[in-house]
Amino acid sequence: MSNDALFSKAIIQQYLPHLSSYCGTKRYEFSGGKSKGVEALDVYSGSGFEFTVLPDRGCDILGAKFKGIAVAFVSKGGLFAPAYFQNGGMEYLKVFYGGLLTTCGLTLAGTPCTDIDPLLGEVELELHGRVNCIPAENVAIHEYWLNGEYVIDVTGVVRQSELYGENLVLERRIRTWMGASRLSIKDCVRNEGGHSTPLMVLYHVNFCYPFVSKDSRLHTTYGEVRPFNEFARKGSGRYDTFGEPAPGYLPDNF
Repeated sequence: MSNDALFSKAIIQQYLPHLSSYCGTKRYEFSGGKSKGVEALDVYSGSGFEFTVLPDRGCDILGAKFKGIAVAFVSKGGLFAPAYFQNGGMEYLKVFYGGLLTTCGLTLAGTPCTDIDPLLGEVELELHGRVNCIPAENVAIHEYWLNGEYVIDVTGVVRQSELYGENLVLERRIRTWMGASRLSIKDCVRNEGGHSTPLMVLYHVNFCYPFVSKDSRLHTTYGEVRPFNEFARKGSGRYDTFGEPAPGYLPDNF
């Protein structure tokens, strides 16, 4: 039987009276340690592809697996509740879990810096912003048939705001399909403030072993390759291969 027939609406409804036995979602909270109280949503498509959405961490994506094999890197600290986040400087690194997706922004993506706000004057911007540590609102799950495909949507709204500062709203939809081994993310950022606001967004996608190893190769299109920092300028010059884990390593991004 072809994949199209295997996942057709007629076949599915004939053999699976309740679709949760095959694909769907599971909503829960972590109950211990530094992740205690963090809400999570497991999404499984039925193909062996599954991933975990974190409404309390900006509706980003923690772990992901395909047929039992981990796809997403998780950092040494693991998952932190958003309450542990401290704004400013490099504090972001202390609660960075990696995951399949960490969203950086919404007013800065990159190293800490000083900016001039038209109302507040000089302001300090922290590493990669804070949207990843803001709990989402109006989180909802929608499962339905669309043009012959069974769709699973997770939606949520994240508001990054500050009195006298920015008022940015991120509306996110994460979608997968029955039998699929992929997902799509659709974001809309809206400025609901009374003045213009800087906007920067970076999608921090983090793959893990065995997808990333010394035998992996990065294939991409690019116009120019430049070292990210002084450490990179003194480094190997590689941008499309990966080294083995090494003590004391510092990023040599290009």
